[in-house]
Amino acid sequence: MSVPSRRMGLRRLVECAVLIAIGTVLSLFEFSGPWALGGGITVCSMLPLVLICHRHGTKWGISSALVYGVLQMPAIQTRVVILFIKHLSCRPGAAELLRRALPILWAVYSV
Repeated sequence: MSVPSRRMGLRRLVECAVLIAIGTVLSLFEFSGPWALGGGITVCSMLPLVLICHRHGTKWGISSALVYGVLQMPAIQTRVVILFIKHLSCRPGAAELLRRALPILWAVYSV
């Protein structure tokens, strides 16, 4: 594997990760309508996955959709947020504000 193809693979991976993160954030904005059985419509949360599939092909699109689907599970989503915050708060040089906010965020995101 040559150096330029490794860079392209890394670039694809980072681009897919960023677009999955954007899709996850967009899924938090939900329009709840007056439907009988509840539910709601998210604002373009699948658009980043369509862009991944269009830019990088079916293999990258399906694997990104699988990762996106796992992240959308409520139990996993809250634990990922908690672990990310814990990881940042334990790093040397992390912001003191994050260390102070950790108990508050733990109370909000704990299940």
